[in-house]
Amino acid sequence: MENGGGPGARKSFLALFGEIFEGPESQEGMFLAANTGIHKTLAGIDSESASQDVCGSSVAAHAAHLMLYLEVLGGYLKGEIRGVDWTAGWAKTTVDPEEWDTIRAGIRRECGKIEVHADKINEWDADMVSLTMALTIHSAYHLGAIRQIAKHL
Repeated sequence: MENGGGPGARKSFLALFGEIFEGPESQEGMFLAANTGIHKTLAGIDSESASQDVCGSSVAAHAAHLMLYLEVLGGYLKGEIRGVDWTAGWAKTTVDPEEWDTIRAGIRRECGKIEVHADKINEWDADMVSLTMALTIHSAYHLGAIRQIAKHL
């Protein structure tokens, strides 16, 4: 396998991934302002608002898809390859308070698993760098989509 970046790749991934989900550690991060990470954004949205359709999607749908995406790609980090029905992640467009809490907790749980596992990886070859870039970029997309929808709630 091609070299993918060595130990610096792990540090970069964990910093960027952490900022997307937890938000920046200081007032301004590498690309986000304070209080704009996924966890804080979702914490400020109740289940009724998360279920509102805005331009054909809902925060609940993005969050459910993101949870599935994190679960599947987190498995890939551990070498677990499985087929997945990506449409299933988008099927949950409305949520009750309990379902909403479960989705938000699931996102937090899967993020934690990814961070723990990524921190243990010693071989950062090109495939690992590509996988973690996909995790970062795709998660950032959903953060942006969720924050845009939330402006209309």
